[in-house]
Amino acid sequence: MRATDVNPRTKPNADSAPRSYWRPAGLPHVEVLERRETPPFRGYSGLYAFAFQAASVPTRWHYRGRLHDVPPGAIMLREPGETFGFADPSSVTILLISPDLISRVALEHFGDVKPVHWQTQVVRGSPFSQELLATIGVLRNHRSHDDAN
Repeated sequence: MRATDVNPRTKPNADSAPRSYWRPAGLPHVEVLERRETPPFRGYSGLYAFAFQAASVPTRWHYRGRLHDVPPGAIMLREPGETFGFADPSSVTILLISPDLISRVALEHFGDVKPVHWQTQVVRGSPFSQELLATIGVLRNHRSHDDAN
């Protein structure tokens, strides 16, 4: 299932916000959505998401019944099947990964096949931000030209 099949409000070109959506070549379980100056919105997805708060100003993110303050450079972690939203205009880069792939990685590295649950929703000031951006950069160099918007 593609991320854009899940919620019409998050489809490319569904609103006037600049965006780029693509799938890395050879990785059918991974997608990337880059949104710039996106107006506030709410959505739902069946995929895991690692969202990098790219704007230079903080934003507020709705998730799990709370409003989270997200500083620039923070990572937002979202699990499948949960609603989410941005209360402010935001610029984010989102790495979307299928539950199947996350489960396979968990099994390979931890010997666990249960659904993966994050202990936190916002990761602030962590080297994880730079690692995520580096990973997205590598994936960008191998994007499928058929899926690029």
